[in-house]
Amino acid sequence: MEKLIYWLKNQPPLTYYIVCFTFVILGLFLFLVFAVNKPETFVEEELTELFSDTSISAEETFNDEAEENISESSELIIELKGQIVNPGVYTLKEGARLGEAIIEAGGVTEKADDRTINRALVLVDQMMVYIPAIGEEEFTNIDTGVNNETQKNKVNINTADQVELTQLNGIGDSRAQSIVHYREENGRFKTIEEIKNISGIGEKIFESIKEDIVVD
Repeated sequence: MEKLIYWLKNQPPLTYYIVCFTFVILGLFLFLVFAVNKPETFVEEELTELFSDTSISAEETFNDEAEENISESSELIIELKGQIVNPGVYTLKEGARLGEAIIEAGGVTEKADDRTINRALVLVDQMMVYIPAIGEEEFTNIDTGVNNETQKNKVNINTADQVELTQLNGIGDSRAQSIVHYREENGRFKTIEEIKNISGIGEKIFESIKEDIVVD
């Protein structure tokens, strides 16, 4: 640096001014380069970070809403009345059975007519289940969303559709369809024993469902 200054001092004034002017121009050029490019880089980085955060936030919101919808659709709400220790409204998992709901409600009372309770019954949303007392007459003053036979855990094999028939022990989709077809071909069942005329329903299955079916 000292040699440069010594050299400049020994140069003609014109050369000195030209060199100084050159340094000034170079300094202005470098200043403009850094002053212009640095904000652009900064703005670009800020915009990239902003859009990245927005994308992540939108994705998280979508995932949360999807999980919430899945959670809501996998639950059902039912009401238990009658001879229940803690009658009321209960929220259960989709596919829950009456036995699970009864346990959730603390069980049935000593007066409950246990013969009418089908604990294997699959519950559906908005269902009301009434547990009668021993000797109590059929309860018909509440809209349960199902017919009276279902309230008493009885399936009318003359009127039940395929879905209702599959609620019976040992009756799957194929046998339920056979029952409906038999009705269409032969008319109403006269007695519950007549159901044994259907292929696949023998004495063993009949014994397991005879307490749960009616013909009128």
